[in-house]
Amino acid sequence: MLNTSRAPPKRRSQTWFIFLGWGLTTIASVVGLAWMVTTAIRKVLAGEGLETYRTFWLVEYNWIGFLAMLLALLVALVISLFFLWREERQWKDLERKYDGTTDA
Repeated sequence: MLNTSRAPPKRRSQTWFIFLGWGLTTIASVVGLAWMVTTAIRKVLAGEGLETYRTFWLVEYNWIGFLAMLLALLVALVISLFFLWREERQWKDLERKYDGTTDA
């Protein structure tokens, strides 16, 4: 027969493991990206920017293409932040115009 009078043991909150994992992953990603960028810049400055290499998925790529991809990513990020700022500004204008009230 089961003894149901005992309370179940309390589980400690283990969320710090999640934050530790996210932190280590972020640091590793930033270091890896910095290494790739410095390698690409060194290769381009040495005149080896068009030499191909194979990615992890065996796709042929070159260092100039890698830098162009990063530049396109940066441009897309700036454009998206502009649209986010513009939308936020329009919401604030609407709230100011209608005092933030709704019909309900």
